[in-house]
Parts: sequence; C-alpha cells; structure tokens
Amino acid sequence: MLRTHPTAERWARLAAFALVAVGVLVRAWPLLHGHAWLNAPDLYDDGVYVGAAVKFVRGLWPYRDFVLVHPPGLTLLLSTVAWLPPSDAYVAARWLFVGVGAVNLVLCWWAAERWLGRWPAVVAVATYALFVDVVSYERGAYLEPLLNGLGLLLFALAAKDVSPRRALALGAVVGAMGCVKLVGVLWALPVLAWTWRAGPRTVLRAVVGALAVGLAVALPFWLRAPGFVDQLVGFHVWRPADGPTALWSRLTSTAERHWAPLSFLLLAFVAAALFARVRQSAAPARRFVIAWSLTSAGLAVFLLTSRTFWLEYVSVAAGPIALGMALAAASLGGALQPRPLALALVLALGVGAGFARIARVRQKATHVVREVAELGAFLAREVPNDACVLTLEPVWALAAGRVPHGEVDTYGALLLAAKQSAPGTPAPPLADAFATPGADTTFTRWLDGCDWVAWGRRGDLQAGPLTRAKLDAEFELVFPPSGSSGLPVYRRRLR
Repeated sequence: MLRTHPTAERWARLAAFALVAVGVLVRAWPLLHGHAWLNAPDLYDDGVYVGAAVKFVRGLWPYRDFVLVHPPGLTLLLSTVAWLPPSDAYVAARWLFVGVGAVNLVLCWWAAERWLGRWPAVVAVATYALFVDVVSYERGAYLEPLLNGLGLLLFALAAKDVSPRRALALGAVVGAMGCVKLVGVLWALPVLAWTWRAGPRTVLRAVVGALAVGLAVALPFWLRAPGFVDQLVGFHVWRPADGPTALWSRLTSTAERHWAPLSFLLLAFVAAALFARVRQSAAPARRFVIAWSLTSAGLAVFLLTSRTFWLEYVSVAAGPIALGMALAAASLGGALQPRPLALALVLALGVGAGFARIARVRQKATHVVREVAELGAFLAREVPNDACVLTLEPVWALAAGRVPHGEVDTYGALLLAAKQSAPGTPAPPLADAFATPGADTTFTRWLDGCDWVAWGRRGDLQAGPLTRAKLDAEFELVFPPSGSSGLPVYRRRLR
C-alpha cells in the first residue's frame, strides 16, 4: 500500500469527494434537458427491463407469462419503482440508476483505498467517474452497472484476510452477480484465488454463499416457469450472432468510444508491469494482482468471444480498468511520491474533464427522441385505454403511459420461438432466424390478438413473410400523417 504525507491524505479525500460529485453530475445532466426520460444510449434494452418489472409488480411473472432472457435480479431491483404509473416508473428507473452510479463511485474508492491506499484510490475514482461507457449506461436501467457495483464490492470485502465468514459473504456477492447476468459468475475466479490457499472448507463456504443467494432469487421463478432454464441458458447457447463478430470489428467499434481504446492501452501497460510488482510485493499485494488479473482475463475472453457484442458490454470492464489504473499509480508510488500540489492538479484536471464532458454530452439523437415522444403522445391520445396495442419496443408503450402488452422483449421472444421450432439445429443468421416458421407464426399470432400495432423500424427487422402479408392485408397505416416522418402505427381495417 502506498504511504503518503498526512496533508496529501487530506487532499486525496477532497479530490475523491469532488470526483464522485462530478461523476454523479455527469450521469444526471442529460436527464435534466428535453425529453429527459428518453435520454439513454439504447431505448430498447432498458425498456425491456423496466417493462418486465412493470408487468411483474402487476402480477405477471417473467419466464412464464412473457419471455425474459436474463436472470431476475434487475427485475427485482426495478420493482421498487415499477409500481408507479408506467411512464413515471421509467423516469424513476433513470434516476434510480444515477443513484446506482453514485454508489459504484463510492465502492470504487473503497475497494482501491483498502487495497492500495488513498492516492491510488483517487486515480481509480477519476477513471471510473469519467469512463465514457459507464457514464452513458449509469443513467438507464441496464445490467452492467449492477455488475460493476457488485464486482467492486467483492474487491472491497476481500481486502483483508479471507475468514470463513468473509468467504461466505464473497460467495453471496458472486451469487448476486449471477442473478443479474450470467457472465457475473466470472467473478468466481478472484474468489477462488482468495479462498484456495485457506483450504477446501473456505472454498466450500464461498460456494454455499453463492448457491444460497442464487437459489433464493431464482427458485421462485424457476418453480413457476418450466421454460426458465431454456430462456436463461438455452437461448444464449443457441442464439444467432449479432453485432460485430470479427475481432477487428469489435476493436474498431469499441475505438469509436473516446476513452475505451485509451483504457485498453492503459490496461496493457498495467499488465506488463505486474510481473515486477508481484516479485517484490507483500502477500496482500500479490493477492490483489492475481485476483485482478484473473478477473480482467476472464472479461477479455468474454468480450472477444461472445456470440453478441454491444458497446454496453464494454462498460462492465470499467471496474477492473479503474482498479488497474490504481495499481499502476501504486506501482509508481516509490518513484513519484504525491504531494499536495500534485493532488490539487489531479483534482483540477478531474473536475475540468468532468465539466468538459458535461458541456459535450451527446443526448440520444434528437429525431429519435422526438419520434418516440410523438408516438407515445399519439397512442395516449388516439387509442382507447382498453384497446390492445402491440408495441414491438416496450418503451413505446411506456411513453404512452401503458403497460406493454404481451411480450416485452419481442426480439428475444421471436428468436426463442425460432429455436424451439427446430430443436437441435444450429442457429441460422439473424435475418433467417426471424423468417423461420416458428418466429413468423408467433408474430402473426400477436397480430391476431391486437387491433393496433406500433410497428416502427423493428417491425421491418423482425417480420417474416407471413407477418408482412398479414400486416398488408389486414391493417392500415394511421400514423404518422401523410408526408410526415415518424414511427409507423397500424390499425386493423374496419370490416
């Protein structure tokens, strides 16, 4: 652990506090402008998660009454605000996750400070506070912010020797991460590293903690839904590739986000310095380096080999990246002892960068925000409250103040129908999967059940030939008005 001058310690605390405040402000800023609740990098995914929670608190169970291809942890958290009217629940979910971001910043400080000292912890907080992908996704209801927070909590709890009781707690955190997203079980790697040397009983306690939390969260859903395992596991094993699939494509698409390539380069620098650090470090530092390396390696394998790849996946690496930068700062501590002036400089640079980020913040493209707001207003104004509206993106129903009808994740539900219609066969390309008889007939059944369809652009992506024929034969376009742009809405023709 890096030792600093007492005055520098006070500056470090001040710098960390200021960086946490700036980080929270950067996350909240877009929610204070325009159609605030529509400002998110991806309106589909967090619409699915909020829509699932809205239906759940109204008595409909995921995996049984509608498809949900991720564990129920996020649904349970969002249930704390989902009892509100649907559009208000969506706004509240936005602010709830700004709060999650604030907690994550504190956990980042706590984890780095306990392992490496206060000056390296300032570096960790600065990295996490302004990491562009985290800033974008910690103002919407996504899986990755919860994984970040739980992963940082895991490192903070393991900073002392792992007693049997602490091993149980570490396992419980891993279990909670698996209940948010299955990739969360990767954090079992550092827990295994921490508990292995303490003996098999300590490892067993960690396993018991993970299983206890996992079963407590998942078992009620599993017992109510025969398709629980197929949706959580079978779907992801089978699903078609989506997003950039080639390694170079993933790297270049990531490089479009300003800080991500810099972060990966810095990670490479840290990794190259680890060997020297391990050889001359005390046992606690070696424990940290080994656990951090296992976590980072596991995440790298996931990011580069998963069947799908979206930019929010990159944000789950922010915690290890921030801790890696703290390790780099601690490694340089012997050659560059921080002084109050240096810490003041870090504070000024961090605050300045934060406000520069606020000034340059890019909200969701203006035309997309306008289209969703106009669609929601049309549905709220023109469609009777008791009418069935099929919305292919749940955010459209939420924008109209309606509970999404039927499936909240039409993308996942149609792909699952394609999988189940041809068991044992490999997944076709994405477009072909939507055109399979299983997916196509499922979509036509949805059309049979509703007189209104909010089609948007997702309908063009997900509709097979039978669905398109039924739409053309039985429905007419009613929105947007002729000559205007917007997300299409169809109504069944009067007979």
